[in-house]
Amino acid sequence: MWLCCNEVGFMQTTRNDSIFGGNVPLDFYMQMCTDMFDPSVTLNYLTPRNQMAQAYYGGSDKYWVSLGTVFSLG
Repeated sequence: MWLCCNEVGFMQTTRNDSIFGGNVPLDFYMQMCTDMFDPSVTLNYLTPRNQMAQAYYGGSDKYWVSLGTVFSLG
């Protein structure tokens, strides 16, 4: 969660018109980040950090550079 709330910002949301409905909005994750870390962790806090991480790692334009990265779900 630290990466999601402080750098990467990978938060999977759902839309009202999807099969999952709008049960998981962005606010859900932002509240979780605030609860876990600090009230200062807001969207305004996360956005520039995410942009810096995107610039450092090449963003979606250079995804092949990090093909050796493993994101475990367990």
